[in-house]
Amino acid sequence: MSGPKAFCPKCKREVNCLVEQESLCCPVCRYKFEQSDPGAKPEIRTEKFDLLEAFLKCLRAIFIAALVIAGIFLVLLAFLFAACSHM
Repeated sequence: MSGPKAFCPKCKREVNCLVEQESLCCPVCRYKFEQSDPGAKPEIRTEKFDLLEAFLKCLRAIFIAALVIAGIFLVLLAFLFAACSHM
């Protein structure tokens, strides 16, 4: 039997809680907490993910720039090879 769905503040998961007296109990970590407003969303800090995302975007930009430079180098090398082969 599944209880109401709620967000456990301890293990940070959305679980089907067990109803015990006037509180809810998380079936995963057994943390007891009171039921809050269903419209309220918990605030989860994502600073680490933002920093990681920024770092990965920077690496992606560097990789794309390196590909563009390599492409330009190959085109110039092809022109040089074509110019030297006609002499």
